[in-house]
Formats: sequence, structure tokens, C-alpha cells
Amino acid sequence: MVPTPMAPKPTKKTQSRTNKRRSSLRRAVARPSQPVAPSGKRKQAGEALREHQELLAKAFRTSPHPIGITELATGRCIEVNEACLQLFGFRREEVIGNTTLSLGIWPKQEDRARLVDRLKSGEPVRDLELNFSTRSGELRHILVSADLVELSGRPCLITAGNDITERKWAEEALRVSEERFRTMAEAVPSFLFETDAVGWNIWVSAGWYRLTGQTPDQVAGHGWADALHPDDRAANLDQWLHCTEHGVPFEAKQRLRRVDGSYTWVIARVLPVRDDHGSVCRWVGSVTEVDEIVRAEEALRESEQRFRAIYDQTYEFIGLLTSDGTLIDVNQTALAFRGLQRSDVVGKRFWETPWWDLSCELQEKLKSAITKAATGEFVRLRAQHRAQDGAIEEIDFSLTPIVDQTGTVTQIITEGRRITALVKIQDRLRQAHAELERRVQERTSELEKVNAVLLQQQEELRRQQQRLQDLTGKLLVAQESERQRIAQELHDDITQRLAALTIDLRHLRLQGSPVIELDQLHDRAKQLTTDVQRMSHQLHPSALDHLGLEEAVHDHVEEFAVRTGLATQVVVRGLPSMIPLTQATCLYRVLQESLQNIQKHANATSVLIRLLTTTRGVGLCVHDDGRGFEDTPETARRNGLGLTSMAERVGVLQGTFRVKTKPGDGTEVHAWVPLELGDAGGEQQ
Repeated sequence: MVPTPMAPKPTKKTQSRTNKRRSSLRRAVARPSQPVAPSGKRKQAGEALREHQELLAKAFRTSPHPIGITELATGRCIEVNEACLQLFGFRREEVIGNTTLSLGIWPKQEDRARLVDRLKSGEPVRDLELNFSTRSGELRHILVSADLVELSGRPCLITAGNDITERKWAEEALRVSEERFRTMAEAVPSFLFETDAVGWNIWVSAGWYRLTGQTPDQVAGHGWADALHPDDRAANLDQWLHCTEHGVPFEAKQRLRRVDGSYTWVIARVLPVRDDHGSVCRWVGSVTEVDEIVRAEEALRESEQRFRAIYDQTYEFIGLLTSDGTLIDVNQTALAFRGLQRSDVVGKRFWETPWWDLSCELQEKLKSAITKAATGEFVRLRAQHRAQDGAIEEIDFSLTPIVDQTGTVTQIITEGRRITALVKIQDRLRQAHAELERRVQERTSELEKVNAVLLQQQEELRRQQQRLQDLTGKLLVAQESERQRIAQELHDDITQRLAALTIDLRHLRLQGSPVIELDQLHDRAKQLTTDVQRMSHQLHPSALDHLGLEEAVHDHVEEFAVRTGLATQVVVRGLPSMIPLTQATCLYRVLQESLQNIQKHANATSVLIRLLTTTRGVGLCVHDDGRGFEDTPETARRNGLGLTSMAERVGVLQGTFRVKTKPGDGTEVHAWVPLELGDAGGEQQ
């Protein structure tokens, strides 16, 4: 139904009045009024009125345009025609008595307000384009015309619509199509153009201007011919004028000048466009760059010439058959083998040619092979053939099918190779192979025995390496024990005696001995004591036994800082209070060796030492900001055994050791050992 302005939802009382008015209006529209007087004139007037009403009612019902009548005051639908119901998808009982607002056909309320305002102002509505929703939700475009009328003394609104949805779709499709054509005209590699009926150029796509550098004014008319190669220009113009005169398509290959002055090959194709009377009204065409194709064709011709030369001069016999076995081509080598001419064999069945006349059995064998090849199967056979001099040659033949896109065999390639000498060589090779096989078996048996011995020796070597590794660990433990014993002796004996000496010398000074001499003796003895203590500490720091790894590290780093003047920092995180002496000693020795290397080689200004606890062990990291070095095997050999000994010491405890360094970026030494031997799960930070 065609929408009309809506009033607020009526009450039951107004609904009853509306139903009565709708019934009255239906009777007025659908049926003629009954005459009220029997007089002749009134009767004729009544019949005329009835006929007029019937015509109006019929026009209302059968109109292809949607028409609706609503009360102006209530906005309820009084009557709608069939076209309106079909357009919006409602049944009549769903529409009559309801408002268009309640039917939900207005997607935009402002459109309804605009229509109502125009009607209230007294201005008739003609062809107002509005959008409406059908019952299914489809959006339709409708031109709406509306007027106020009075039916049975009540103001009503009659509206008619013209569904232009298909036209709007067509316009949009045309717009999209034109936009797509413009896009395609610019995107395709060809240049499109259009001329009038006599061939005068009126439009060229932008690709032409980019390629040739011509302007639209230069291309107009026959100006496009100025971009052609001088040798092609006259002939192309003559051909073009001939085509426009006789209305036949134009096609020509020509050379076109690029914007840089070079020339490229193109193909121009032009077709006439005719009007309803068959007369040419314009021409449309394209120019496609085919420079690569032309050059490829030239290369193909040269390639075919080379191929033909190779084809005829090759040592092998080559021929081409149809799928039924008819010979259509053969190379010169095959003809010379039997002293034939091409006309002697081309066009004949291959098995009927002189090459196969040695026996009927041989011909049948070939015929069967061609039948298999015609089904798409590659076939190979060996046969004996008589040469021109009468000698019997052994030939290895093959039949290769050529199939098209549908899988159908169209041709068969036949190849033949002389293998007489090869057969003799193969016989000798078989004999040599048998002899070689025998010798190989003998040698294999000998090698198996040697291999068994080598496996035994390898296993013995592995056991020896394991014993050596165990021995190395024991030696390191013994070395630490010996160092501990020596340190203990130095501390308990020599150091004590030197201390006593120092005390005695102090007493001598107090007794009046020469001060200078006694002071010198005192200082020397004191220095001796200090040196022995340092030696004892280096051999085995007592702090490891009594205070633990953390304190021993702090003591050694402090002593190193005093001795070298370098800025040092020790960071300890989560270190357990009890660390086995073996693991603590290993990390302490790595610290000693690392600090010694820094003092000797690093040229550093600061050192950072970190002691970290991981999930299953303890890690040590020594970082300096020195000059670093290139970590290569050659560097390791040149710098001595320090890094190697540290790695071996950590490896004995099933730990991990690595060095991170590069020239100019300092050095960082990492050592990690498990707290319990056998728990070598790897370092986890």
C-alpha cells in the first residue's frame, strides 16, 4: 500500500466509527448508488453515475500502480488496490483498519514528516521519491503522488505510487558499469580508442598518452599516425581509409614510437559499430603492445631452424607418427641409415617402410607397439634392422605418445639408437660385474671382520676415556686436598714462627738496638708474614671452610680491589647457607682465575661479580668492561690454559661453563654447578 500520513492510534469508539465509514466507502467505490426516484431523468442520471463509479472502481482495482485511501484525521487505511498489496507483501485484512506506521513500512520517520508537512500546507505532492520497506524487509524506491479528497463528508488522503526500484537498480548498475569500464580502460595493457563514422579519432585512453607522449590535441583526427614508424605510416593510413570506406574491420601490426624515442611493436584492431539501419555510426578499437611476442616469434623461428639442424644431424633416428601409425616426418639420420628419400616413407604405415622388412614377425611386433602407444602408453622395444650396406644392426626403439588437453593421443614420437656396440660392451660389463660382485663379497666379509675389531677397540677407548675423566676428577680433588694440607701447614707452622720472629724483633728494638736496622728487619718480617698468608689463602682460603662461599668471595674481591685499584661490586641473590665444599671450591677457583685474567689482559675499569641460586644449583657470573677478545679456538690456544682449566673444572662437577665476549665490548664468564652431583639439568635463571 502507498503510505499516507498517520494519526495517533484510535480508541475502540473511533475504531467502530472507522469501520462504518470504511464499509460506506467500499459501497461507494465498488457499487453504483441505487436510484432514489423512478423518474426518467433521475434514472438516467443514476445509471450514468453508476457506470462512472464502476469505471472508477475498476480503474482503482486494476491499476498497475499502488493506490491507497486513508482517513486524514486517523491515518487508518480505508482501501488499497491489489497492486499495493502485491508490492508490500500484505494481505488485505492486515492492512484495512491499520496505519502505515503500525505496518512498519517507513524506514525513515523524517520522510513521513516531510510528506505530512507538504500536505498540511495545502501543496499537492507529485512524484516525491521516497524509500519504503516491504513486509519482508526489502527496500523499495517509490515516486509518491498524494492529494486530499472528501469522501462522504470526511477529509481523506488518496495516494498513488510508481515503483522505480528496478529503474534505480538499473541506473546504479549503469553507473557501476561505466565506472568499471573506465577503470578497465585504464588498467588493461591495451590502449582503447573511438572514432566517428569516417574514422576521425575522438577519444583515446590514457595509456596511449603515457606510452607515446602525445597530447589529446595531437592525437585528434589522424594525428595518432604521427606516432607510427615512418616505414609503417603510409601503409597503415591507406589500409585504415580503405576499411572506413568499405566498413570492414581493421587489423595491422605496426611499430609505435615510445615517449623515449624507441619503437615497440603493437597490433591495432578496429571494429565498426552499426546503427539500427546497418550503417556504420562509429568505430571502436584497441592497440596492444606485442613487442615481446614479436621478438619471441623471431626467436622461435631461429629456434626452429636450429632445432631442424639438430633434428636432421643428430646421431639418433627420429620420426613422427599419427596415432594410427602413419609416418608424417623423419630426420635425415634415419633416411641415411637405409639410403632412403623422404618421399619413400612419408605417408606410409611405419611398419610397412623398408626399415622393418627384415621379417613379418618384426612388423607385427612394431604394429602391436604402436597400438599400445596410441592408448597413451610409453613403449620401448629392441629390434634388428638391415643397414644400407647390408649389415644387421641392433636398434633400441621407443614410442612416446603426445596427448592434447583432453588426454587424447594425437601423435607419436619414435626414436631409435644404434646399440650394436653397446650390446657387446654390456656383455663384457656383465662378465666384469659378476667378477666384481665376487670380489666385493670377499672384501665385504673381510671388512665385517675388521669392523667388529674396530667396534671392540672403540668400546675399549670409550671405557678408557671414562676412566680418564674419573681420574681427572680424582686428581682435582687430590690437588685441592694437598693445597689444603700445605695451607694448613703454612698457617700452623711457618706463619706462627714468622709471627714470633716479628715479636722478638720488636723486643730487640725496645731493648735499644739500632732503630733503623731493627725497623727494616721488622718490616721485612711483617711483609713475609703477609706474603705467606696470601699464599695460604690462594692455595685454599680458610674462609671457604669456616665462613662459606659468600664470605670467601667478598674477601677475595676486596683484596683484588685493593691490589689492582679497580672498581668492584659483588651481588648475591638467594645463595643457600650450606653449599658443599667441592662446589664452593670450584666456583671460587673460577673467580680467582677470572680476576687474574682481568688484571692481566682486560684493561678494565670496573668488575661485577654475581652469585645466583638457580632451581637446582649455584651460578657465578664475572663481568668486566674491558677490551674483550675474539672467542675462537686459535685465541684460546694463544691465551693459554686458563679458560680450558676452568671449563674442565666445572665439567667434572657436571656443570656448565661459557664465555661471552667480543672485541671492545668486555667479557662475561658464566659458571654453573649443581648442588648435588648427577643433577645436571642445566642452568636455569
